[in-house]
Amino acid sequence: MQIGLRFLDDSGDWAENAWMHVVRMGQEDCKPDKKKITWPTKVYSLHFIREGRGVLKYNDLEVNLKAGMCFVLYSDTAVEYYPDRNDPWSYLWIDIDGEGIDNLLAKCGFSENRPYRKYPMEKHFIYELNRLSEIHSVRSATDICVVAQVFKLLSELIYSKQDEGRTQRDSSARIFRVRDCVDYINNNYHSDMSLEEIAKANNISVSYMMSVWRKEVGMTPMEYLHNYRISMACKYLRETDMKIKQIAMRIGYQDEKYFARVFMKHKSITPSEYRLLPEVEDVFGWLNDKQFNFK
Repeated sequence: MQIGLRFLDDSGDWAENAWMHVVRMGQEDCKPDKKKITWPTKVYSLHFIREGRGVLKYNDLEVNLKAGMCFVLYSDTAVEYYPDRNDPWSYLWIDIDGEGIDNLLAKCGFSENRPYRKYPMEKHFIYELNRLSEIHSVRSATDICVVAQVFKLLSELIYSKQDEGRTQRDSSARIFRVRDCVDYINNNYHSDMSLEEIAKANNISVSYMMSVWRKEVGMTPMEYLHNYRISMACKYLRETDMKIKQIAMRIGYQDEKYFARVFMKHKSITPSEYRLLPEVEDVFGWLNDKQFNFK
């Protein structure tokens, strides 16, 4: 049975057509010593890994895959795949062919350069995956009920890819907001500043700024400010002969005693003791676990 699909573009016009035929499907609990399988054939094959691990080799690349991921074997493309010997995978597989399949798979999040992705682990997707196994156990792969269930899974992959795109765009927007705030703090760390001033300088509300920093940085702007100031203090202690009072004022602390307390809280020693240490540390090492460089 061959089913047709039509896709709308952003303007609401019909933009693409695809025709899909479910050729066959099944499930397999692979043995540890299962031999490598070499594709190609004339059909596409979609695999949902339910348990275990395995290896997919394509384009001179070798990718380790595990439960919760799915991968595609593209038509007429040289690919090898095999189970992990210590934790062999089991998967549900679906062979399809037709017209416009590459575009359909692209909408699901696959490409020949990256023919794998995670599949949604939400309860409803797992239910639909299990439901496909149940239906197929009593019907042929080309039965309309089986084909309809395959379409449900493909539509879920398409929707989850769109959700991932929105999440990535939202994260990118948040990161740009964080960078703007960081630039402001780095350029004005020696001055008195409040959360309200940082937010106002970047045209955002304090509540939004705090939410963004929790998601992307894992610390508040004021915690970042104090960390940055102490890092700059360490830099001055190492590289200059400035008096501690001068350093305190240079980094934004008018009270030398308060600066010493903050420094002790962060470094567990006094500024004078730090200056005498023989080893050289990365004064911005506290940023090493971040996804991007704040300095």
